[in-house]
Amino acid sequence: MIALTVVRKDKGVTQAGLSNLTGIAEPQISAIENKHIKPCDEWQARIVKALDWERNPAELFQDVSV
Repeated sequence: MIALTVVRKDKGVTQAGLSNLTGIAEPQISAIENKHIKPCDEWQARIVKALDWERNPAELFQDVSV
């Protein structure tokens, strides 16, 4: 699991909600979270902003253990 999934859920945001906040289609959000695709820099920036992530943006897309 990547940190994005944990942070998104902790903030009470669904994949559909994140899609609405970022303009990134929900299937792409799912694909990012499931590590099927790597988000481009622009998508990363949109996700970071939407989730108010203040740490290193790269950390949001790294594996975490829960």
